[in-house]
Amino acid sequence: MGRIKSAWEIALEKTADLKVDTKKINHDKILRKGSQITGSYINNIDYTIEEFKTTFDAEENKKTLVEGIVKIVLIGVKLPDNELFESKIEKLKDICKIVQPESETIPVIFEQMVEFFRQYENHQKQLIDQMKQQFAPSLAQKEEKLRQQYGPDYKLQPEQDKEFMQLLNENLSKLDEHYNGSLKEVKQNIESELLLNY
Repeated sequence: MGRIKSAWEIALEKTADLKVDTKKINHDKILRKGSQITGSYINNIDYTIEEFKTTFDAEENKKTLVEGIVKIVLIGVKLPDNELFESKIEKLKDICKIVQPESETIPVIFEQMVEFFRQYENHQKQLIDQMKQQFAPSLAQKEEKLRQQYGPDYKLQPEQDKEFMQLLNENLSKLDEHYNGSLKEVKQNIESELLLNY
């Protein structure tokens, strides 16, 4: 009777013909590097634009590095959710100018994006104000009923009303949908501009 093979020997036999795709491994590594340096600069992780440029300039496989950069830049191009969006856009523009220093289109795209986002914020604020005005009579009635229960000083804020918040969220979602539709084209323009000549 022959010797029983160990699990280790069987595993080695099964993987003997497998070849390691070093090109793919290296490609993925550079792709991750592009994503990492971009994310680090955008998110203030002790990483300056000078360090970004040094890493960018030192990489031989620029095409793959740029693919990784583009991926994170496009994730960063989204509707603002706080007042710091302008500094984030400035950082995205800094990165794009390093990738395409000769581009006249990149600065224009980002200037237009700042205006676009300001317009979005104004529309958002107007929508909230209009809905508060529209709901004021209904909220006043509800407030009156609640004062009978909680006392004469009770004040009902629109944000405390479930019906108001539901309708507001529906309308804000429609607004976001409209602006995100336009943002798709902006992202396509950024992507094609960044990948140009790589």
